[in-house]
Amino acid sequence: MPEISKKKILKIVRTANILLFIIYASTIAVSLLKKNAIEKEGSILQDNQKEKIRFIEIRSGNESKINFEKKGLLWTVSDNDKNNPTLAIADSNMVNALLENTCKKSKMIKKADNKTSLVPFELTEEQSTRITFRDSKGSVLTDFYLGKNNLHTHNTAFRYADENTVWEKEFNAEKSTDINSWAEHLIYPEFISEKNTGLTRGRISKLRPSENAIPEKIIKKEFQESSKIILRIYSAGENYLVEPEFITGNSFDPEAKEALKFLKFNYTVSAYTFERLLAEGKNE
Repeated sequence: MPEISKKKILKIVRTANILLFIIYASTIAVSLLKKNAIEKEGSILQDNQKEKIRFIEIRSGNESKINFEKKGLLWTVSDNDKNNPTLAIADSNMVNALLENTCKKSKMIKKADNKTSLVPFELTEEQSTRITFRDSKGSVLTDFYLGKNNLHTHNTAFRYADENTVWEKEFNAEKSTDINSWAEHLIYPEFISEKNTGLTRGRISKLRPSENAIPEKIIKKEFQESSKIILRIYSAGENYLVEPEFITGNSFDPEAKEALKFLKFNYTVSAYTFERLLAEGKNE
């Protein structure tokens, strides 16, 4: 075996030293990045601001939008359809989950601090969901964007509307702009019914009965303190179209009582649910 020249040995040693230096420098760099990464306990909106929230707006990209308004003990939800608007009772449990997640303290991890990072975290205007909370005077309490979910940590990327800093945080609430996701699902909602019958609506419908249309059935169900729900039901192919009316007693929350008068929404029910409604309600 030929002997390795002294020159070749020096070259090998020099190369090994360079590789060791690169590994050492990389280790130091990673360590510094971890050290400089900001982790803190925090919330998107301080909890003491939660009771001030009266209006919520959720926007997806530049197109779809839904609005919420607090009316006494109820939340209403409306879409942005100018020609055929829908105004419905919102599912209070889902709205409360949104408020809780926004005001809940948990670990916040700073992921980036520049505009170029918005695209990979899906936090541009076009990619993200924008949520705005306002008080009774319309003043903004918080305005933020929700972006990409981290598949490993299950956290959600977010940023404030006037900042490019990207944070990740736990956020487990609905953020859809589909009014079907947010409108009250129970046909006899808990705010008026003392017992949950388990009967749920189908989809919110843009269909409106004609002015002279006669309902196939009118079902009345009475509750405590003279409250009642009237369901005017029309045939709609394989399903049925329901036009609900809510009448509340004198002791009911005045602001919510007034809001119920101006609701404008219909929904579908299946033939099975229709039969259940007939069995449980007073049929006229």
